[in-house]
Amino acid sequence: ERLMGGLHVTSRPRYPSMAERLFALSVEEGGHWLWLGKTSVDGYGRLQVRRGGRPVTLHAHRVAYETFIGPIPPDHDLDHQPGCQRCCIHPNHVTPKHWLTHRQQTGFPLHNPPA
Repeated sequence: ERLMGGLHVTSRPRYPSMAERLFALSVEEGGHWLWLGKTSVDGYGRLQVRRGGRPVTLHAHRVAYETFIGPIPPDHDLDHQPGCQRCCIHPNHVTPKHWLTHRQQTGFPLHNPPA
């Protein structure tokens, strides 16, 4: 809530739900949900959300998985299916995999396990 022109105004989110936000910021193409929002240098969709009143940037495919499937198991990354672009956020196109196994298979750095 903030003061605007002498009136208390409650900020409203642009999208009524996270699912609607994810759909608005992606396009379906060949069965994939390709992210149209910001991306990281390595091609993963990036999404800013508020947690505890503070902005936090997350991977869009992780947010989609948690929105449509459920929690990602502790100590797990999400592994995109072979041939799937990193900007795909379709929750059925990723598989939870223990972070160490996933990073050994992909060559990603072994530091910074998922939170």
